[in-house]
Amino acid sequence: ARNLTRSTSTDWFPVWSPDGKYLYFQSTRDQRPQIYSAKADCDSETTECSRLLNTGLIYSLLPTFSVDGQQIALNSIDTGFSELYFIPQEGMLAQRLTFTGGQVTNARWRPHLP
Repeated sequence: ARNLTRSTSTDWFPVWSPDGKYLYFQSTRDQRPQIYSAKADCDSETTECSRLLNTGLIYSLLPTFSVDGQQIALNSIDTGFSELYFIPQEGMLAQRLTFTGGQVTNARWRPHLP
């Protein structure tokens, strides 16, 4: 076992990319919850392995991958409510999917059905 996140902050809710090359996780290393990625083959003894995933959100929480691995669903409380967003795996500005004014959490992707 190796420590890929190597941080004094809290790192939680890890999820592997479908290809197994990256670990995505939520961390408070920038004082507020954000999503980071870390390369699975990185040597964390000599290199900083994790990077902040740019979402354009103040808070990004609970990452989960689409079935094809191309997108990540996540939650944010930027509006004052927990809403669902999605972004490409590489990161970019998040697109909001829900406008409930309530609590939407723990998104899961449904496999494509024929």
